[in-house]
Amino acid sequence: ALAIPVLGTAQVNVSTNVEGRNAVVEEWTGLHCGYCPIGHAMVNSQIAANPGRVVALNIHSGGFSVPSAGEPDYRTTQGNTLDGAFPIGGSYPSSTLNRRTIGGSQIYHPADLGNASHIPTVLGENSEVNIYATATLDIVTRQLDVEVEYYYTSNAPNGTNYLNVAVTQNDIHGPQDDYGNYNPTGWVDQAAGIYRHNHIFRKFMNTPGTWGAPISSTTMGSTAIVNYSETLPMDINGVGMDLANIELAIYIGDGFQSAGNVLTGISVIPTLTGFTATDEVVFQSASADDLNVCNAGGNETMSPTINMQNWGSNPMTSATITYDVNGGTPVVMNWTGTIAPGATAMVTLDPIT
Repeated sequence: ALAIPVLGTAQVNVSTNVEGRNAVVEEWTGLHCGYCPIGHAMVNSQIAANPGRVVALNIHSGGFSVPSAGEPDYRTTQGNTLDGAFPIGGSYPSSTLNRRTIGGSQIYHPADLGNASHIPTVLGENSEVNIYATATLDIVTRQLDVEVEYYYTSNAPNGTNYLNVAVTQNDIHGPQDDYGNYNPTGWVDQAAGIYRHNHIFRKFMNTPGTWGAPISSTTMGSTAIVNYSETLPMDINGVGMDLANIELAIYIGDGFQSAGNVLTGISVIPTLTGFTATDEVVFQSASADDLNVCNAGGNETMSPTINMQNWGSNPMTSATITYDVNGGTPVVMNWTGTIAPGATAMVTLDPIT
C-alpha cells in the first residue's frame, strides 16, 4: 500500500536543544559474503556501545546476495537502487557512514575503525537537526503508522533536505557464508549454516520513493510533523515480514540522492497494537524427525519442535503444553521462557516415545 506523508507544523516532542549527531550506517551485504559477518559484528558492537546513537541498515545487493536454489532472496528493488548510486565496485561488505566522504570515498569497509575512529567521530559532532518519532503497528490489519517530528537547531548546509523512513527487520534466520567465524554470536546454528540476519532493509515508506521526501525549510527553528501510514505486505520477495521484528530507520539527508550527507538519524521499534486478548498463544507449526522402527513392536523416541506465537498483549513467560502421537499416552511439558507480544519462538518439546 502507498504511504502518504501528511505534514503538520506544530512542534510537540522533539528537542529544541543542540544535540549530538547520530551515526547512520548503510551496509551492503549478502548471504554468500563470507566476510560480511565481521562487518555486522563491528556495527553491532557500536550499537551496543552507543545506545540510541547508531542506526543500521543491512542492504542485500550485488553478486554476493544472489540466492542459490531453495534459498531466500533478501534483495529489494530499492536496495538495488541504493547499491547502484554508490561506488561499491563489487567489494562486499561495504558501508557508508552518514554518506560522507572518508579517505577520499563514500565507501569504506564496515570493520575499518583502525585508520580513524569513524563512528565515534560522527557521534562527537553536533547535528543541525533533531528527530523524534513514534510508530504503531496493528498485528491484525498490518497497518504501520509513523509520526516523525524534526527541529533544526541551526541552518543546514543545503536549502533542501530529504526525510527517509526505512523499514528494516531483525532476527531473520537464513543461510550465510562464513570464512572465519567472525561473528560467533550471530549464528542460530553455525554447523547448519543458519545465521541470524538483523537490520535487513525491506523498503522505504517515503513518497516519492528511494531518496526521501523533500524538506524545503532547513533554517534554524524550522520544524514540522510528518505522518506516514502503510499496510505492510505479508512478505517481500518471498521473505515473510514478521511484525514483531520490524524496526524503523529514520534519517535526514542534506541534499538529494547519494550526494546528500546524512545529518542524523534514529531507530524506532513500533508499538504493536490490535491484540484482542492479554494472554493468548497461536500454534503455527509442529515437526519431528522421521522414525524408522526396525522391529515389530519396537519403540523410538523423538523430540518434536513447535513454533508458537504470542498473540496476547502480555509477554508470554510460561505455558503447559500437552502432546501425544496418534492419540497415544500424552506427555505434559511445563515450558518457561520469554516471548514478547506478537513474537514467535521455536520450542523443542520433551522427548516422547
